[in-house]
Amino acid sequence: EHANGNNIKPIIINNIDKDSVLVTDGFGGYSGLDKYFKSHIKMNHDKKIRTRGVFNLGKIEGFFTIIKRAVIGQYHQISKHHLQSYMDEIAFKQNHSIETAWETLLNRACAVW
Repeated sequence: EHANGNNIKPIIINNIDKDSVLVTDGFGGYSGLDKYFKSHIKMNHDKKIRTRGVFNLGKIEGFFTIIKRAVIGQYHQISKHHLQSYMDEIAFKQNHSIETAWETLLNRACAVW
């Protein structure tokens, strides 16, 4: 309910592999995470830093925009109980957005055999 380091850090630390390269924006709640991961790369919107080497926040920010639009335009509200199902649906749609429904059906059916 509240985005701060005390709420966010345990979730990140307990759910992300310790050998990961963590890439975040400049939110102060992420400070100190470099102690837990292979490395922590910080992008700072205030300083117009959105890209560092191969890392770019544009794709994840675009994905968050898609999530926000889905909540506003399609779902209207999301319960905590079904949050993962909503995110799975949005991710599936995004990952298969270049396929037609028929191509998706055929690809999924062929994967079963």
